[in-house]
Amino acid sequence: MTDLTPEEAEEAITFEPEPASDAMVAEMVRQLKETREQIARLKKDEAVLRQGLLPCLDQRGGHFTDETSGLTARLKTQQRYEWDANRLRATGELKDAEIASVMDSVVNKKKLEALILTTGARERLLAPAKVMTSSHEIVSITERGS
Repeated sequence: MTDLTPEEAEEAITFEPEPASDAMVAEMVRQLKETREQIARLKKDEAVLRQGLLPCLDQRGGHFTDETSGLTARLKTQQRYEWDANRLRATGELKDAEIASVMDSVVNKKKLEALILTTGARERLLAPAKVMTSSHEIVSITERGS
């Protein structure tokens, strides 16, 4: 690696590459489309495999280790929570106007997270306002040693 003079460094920073040719852009567009199609197929394959694997893991007590590859698959329960506006109000941590500012048809999680940061509200005190809305099994796969 060579050291650049200040003039050379300035020239390197301001260097503008040649515009891409139409053929190059067309090829990138084709590759992006193909990649998106491959991703969609892989997601579909993943869903089919996951649906087949769930009962197999369930029959084996929720986990399986392949000694040859060192891969372990485990069933884990993933829960989804929503915030309940009335319960948020009952915690006393946030003012009514603050709660109203994060409401859509339900509490907007991103807005609430931002509000918690800006107001200093203690999330652990808001916890009673969380309502579990769904729970489903996911497959967690780990390699030996990780």
